[in-house]
Amino acid sequence: MKIPTIKFGKHALLALGIVPLLVFQSCLTGGGDRGGGKPDTYVNRGHFTFSSPVSGAYLSLDSSLSVAWTNRDTLPATYVNIYLYRNDTLVVLLTSFTPNDGAQLVTLLGRAGSGTGYRVKIVNTADTSDWDYSGLFTLYSSYTGSIAITSPAAGASAAIATTLAIGWSVIGDIGPYGVGIQLYKGSVLAATITSSAYGTTYSWYVTAPLGSGSDYRIKVYSYSDPSLYAMSQNFTINTGYSGTLTVTSPGAGAAWQAGNSTTITWTYTGTPGTAVILQLYRDTALVSTIVNGATTSTGSYTLTVPAVATSSFYRIKIISYYDAGIFSFSPLFTITGITPDAYEPDNQRGGAKTIADSTTQQRTLAYLDSDWVQINTAAGRKYLAGIQSAVTLYAYLTDSNGAYITSYSGTNFQVPINPSYVGRYYLRIQWYSTGAGYQGSYALTLRGYDATQSSFPVTFSSPDTSSVWAAGSGYTIAWTPDSVFYGAYVNLLLYRDTVLVQTIATGTTNDGSQLVTLPAGLATAGNYRIRIVNYYDPQIYGYSSNFTISGMLPDAYEPDNVRGSAKPIADSTTQSRSLTYLDSDWVQINTAPGRRYLAGI
Repeated sequence: MKIPTIKFGKHALLALGIVPLLVFQSCLTGGGDRGGGKPDTYVNRGHFTFSSPVSGAYLSLDSSLSVAWTNRDTLPATYVNIYLYRNDTLVVLLTSFTPNDGAQLVTLLGRAGSGTGYRVKIVNTADTSDWDYSGLFTLYSSYTGSIAITSPAAGASAAIATTLAIGWSVIGDIGPYGVGIQLYKGSVLAATITSSAYGTTYSWYVTAPLGSGSDYRIKVYSYSDPSLYAMSQNFTINTGYSGTLTVTSPGAGAAWQAGNSTTITWTYTGTPGTAVILQLYRDTALVSTIVNGATTSTGSYTLTVPAVATSSFYRIKIISYYDAGIFSFSPLFTITGITPDAYEPDNQRGGAKTIADSTTQQRTLAYLDSDWVQINTAAGRKYLAGIQSAVTLYAYLTDSNGAYITSYSGTNFQVPINPSYVGRYYLRIQWYSTGAGYQGSYALTLRGYDATQSSFPVTFSSPDTSSVWAAGSGYTIAWTPDSVFYGAYVNLLLYRDTVLVQTIATGTTNDGSQLVTLPAGLATAGNYRIRIVNYYDPQIYGYSSNFTISGMLPDAYEPDNVRGSAKPIADSTTQSRSLTYLDSDWVQINTAPGRRYLAGI
């Protein structure tokens, strides 16, 4: 096979701002589609474009996987998550919150097995609707050995809190890093026993996280290539308890009223243990644990019916405290409580309904309820989410991944949302805890604003648009106090457009009046303004109208506070410059061959 020579034009690349990067990745040659699995029919969504791995690549598990991509969004992600999928099934999160710099090396050893149909998925952490897949590729290893489990044997029995010998044999080479061992109950992974065992035996202290049963199995797999594995035959784990538990009340069609007292009753056979757990379910979803350790022989437990959402799909689950495999459900029954609002279910971020700009939603919080609300932000906008309720509620603002940003609480309060990206944000609204607490209604309002304007406007009588203040002189700032949003204490600052010029006062009383002496030497301009800020919450702020300060006239070479904006001075010329308040002058000097210079100031 002839290897083509590739020449890089360094200067052409650097002129484009591109740093040449050579990625050397282990691969095999060969024809045909190496991707395997289902056909590679995925259509790029336009957010990320992959240059590595390429469709049909044949890559070694022992090598680092080179992931290279280009972000094609107008507003690119700052960080991304990178996942490995096999067709449509998630295999592993390769790396999280990695910089969106277009290149990442990730380790595959111990994280994926050999096989076809693999692909990489990149997701924008700031907006998880921005994602794309690579093409399909194949992972291979140099290991072709096999594993056989020698113990436990089919039908074996192990008692809880004893030691079970797990044994296996190996034929051929399965890799140098030993094996991992997992416990399954049926097809469900019950526990990872160890991820690193060497030799051919392992002593396991027996636990039964899913309760006693005769359908447990052991899986032993190669750490180097998890596609090389063996499953034992079914064996039994005994907890020493047996028998049945049956709920006798509530019966089929029973009706409970929120706030009333009622009694759960049950019977048992055999020896299920001396204590039981009682749980309330709504269909297949756990609502709450009613009691964790009621006396089995009593056969009854009295409770006050919680103010859950009204439904006819409730049922009671009774479980042995000592053996989770001994349990049963009551028939379905009805609880009349809080009428669910139009936005339920919203206890999880994935079920959040949106609230549109400039709308109000009437919502309810049922027992153990928490509301997730999706807010879709737009370019050039910021928002206020207002909440009104009879009792104190808490609101948590998160990004599109559910990562915490800030929180507020009260009975009538506002949550300012100043988006750092265009896309989805979420509010989680609840009583002060997720335990039994507030049940009732509240109003949620969303108002959007021009991002250049304040969400919390304050009326200033001085200065106003007609004010002309002289640099170096003293004046009175006057405003109408807003104690609801701004509280008892505020900060006052002098801005020129969006640039801070001077901190006037920190933690001053929000009484509507403040004396200020302007610095001498301020540049004359008509775009000064006063900024007022809540002392305890910098997200709550407002501005006065623009006004004029009469001071020094800026020279012809402004702005020059940064080197990048420096104006040149020609040879044999003089410039008349001025230094205003907080000013610094950068001057560019272009030298010529055979010359030296004197700069006179």
